[in-house]
Amino acid sequence: MELIFGTKTSKGKVSKNARISCNDSVRAAVTIDFSANIVFNPDTVSNVRLSPDQLVFSKDKAKFSVKVDNFDTSEVRLTQVGPLLDGVSAKIKNQKIKSGKNTTMEFAWKGVPPEYDANHVATFDTGLKGLPRFSIPYTVTGTKGPKPGPVIPPKTSPTVVKPNPNGEKPGATFPGQPKVAPNEKENLQKVSPDSVKLEKPLPGTQQWPPK
Repeated sequence: MELIFGTKTSKGKVSKNARISCNDSVRAAVTIDFSANIVFNPDTVSNVRLSPDQLVFSKDKAKFSVKVDNFDTSEVRLTQVGPLLDGVSAKIKNQKIKSGKNTTMEFAWKGVPPEYDANHVATFDTGLKGLPRFSIPYTVTGTKGPKPGPVIPPKTSPTVVKPNPNGEKPGATFPGQPKVAPNEKENLQKVSPDSVKLEKPLPGTQQWPPK
């Protein structure tokens, strides 16, 4: 399981939790709490400092050497936590780092490039109480570069009715143009049957109502 902290927007101590579900009828879910200390780059405050602090593997750059400095008063004992992914391996030159000393970790990538950039982290235990672990983010460059995000349709502006440049009001008529009823009521006016009058009744019919 991998839990990623947003280092671009967060600084200092950050806490997160992950909820793991399973088909156990007794305990169907377990919540695990995580905490991390995100520092500025370059790091000038941590007791264990790395240089460089992130790696990008490509066909032109497949190996990196990371310097690990111990600024703590206690000895650091480096231990890799879990395997590395996408063909990346790590080798620690000296697992025990005395106070004020440093060591080097060698990283190498061997494998087939993925379709898109693969982002992972390499995590190591230190044996220190104040800084029990640290992680080094690394990227294996893909053949198509970063994975594209979801396509978001462009925002459309609402239709705005522009005012008539000639200043005519809606429903205005011009000479020779028949008048159009502005609303439906004028078209549906009720006509009383008593007011109906035929000027020339049709043959064979009587005028109604009779006179």
